[in-house]
Amino acid sequence: MCKKHISFVKYYAAILLSLSVASIQARPTPPSKTENATANELDISSIPVSTMDQINRMFNLQDKFVYNWSNGDVPYGSTPVTVSRRITWTYPVDGCYLRAAMLIGSITRSSLQDKSVSPQLLSTHLKKLFVWGNLTAQSNNVKAGRVNWGYHVAPVARTVEADGKSTVYVLDPALNSQPVTLDSWSNLVTYGEPSEKRNLKFSVCDTDVYFPGQNNRCGTRQSTSQTRSDSQKFLFLEWNNYKIVNQGANPYAALANSEIIENSAAAKYLAISATAIPYPSYWAALSYLHMYGAQ
Repeated sequence: MCKKHISFVKYYAAILLSLSVASIQARPTPPSKTENATANELDISSIPVSTMDQINRMFNLQDKFVYNWSNGDVPYGSTPVTVSRRITWTYPVDGCYLRAAMLIGSITRSSLQDKSVSPQLLSTHLKKLFVWGNLTAQSNNVKAGRVNWGYHVAPVARTVEADGKSTVYVLDPALNSQPVTLDSWSNLVTYGEPSEKRNLKFSVCDTDVYFPGQNNRCGTRQSTSQTRSDSQKFLFLEWNNYKIVNQGANPYAALANSEIIENSAAAKYLAISATAIPYPSYWAALSYLHMYGAQ
């Protein structure tokens, strides 16, 4: 091959290489966002790093009894039956914002009481993750077998491997019995929807953000009065929903810690067939609810 021909080949190769480099440089990279973002765009760097052990410890606090609650139904005597209740995991129809807030509160309380759990508050290992879209989730805790939402929220944590790879874990006991990755959670909240049609948007928010904001963004901060009011409502709804789904079964065994029922009428009450309490009478008869009242 003559030198002139070699020079031409080198010149042509250089032009192709420069065009390729320019093309790569011009290709837009997905923006990194913490709000109103697709899964690929979502910036997860603000989610504090945890160990898997810490994430499992936090998740397992779902079983903690955090309420002392009276349903106001007094079949015997004049003293309402008062029981200890968990967070309303078996009422997935509504109230995800309350469940997320209460789990974070339970985690904070537990790590304050037990310093061996973490050198710092476990709740500092968390953020909240909101998701928007056409959301549908399977659930055995509703008659229809599935629930539909416009948005959903749960606490999230993150691990980082030795190679620097981050994995986001969602703590959502209403949908799963263990922490799940973001991809798995996305599948759980879009049951039956092909991945190409999901069009999900996410926002990573501080732990005290209670409601979603406009345009798929973080919204208002929580207040004690709001969580107290919402707790009263959703504890009642979960109680009645359990009886509806389970054909009139008494909800005490499933939803309450019967060991701390406070009055002598309890044994008699447990033996009767509970019926749904009319909604207005609940508000009139509710004796009290103390958040974080149970150990």
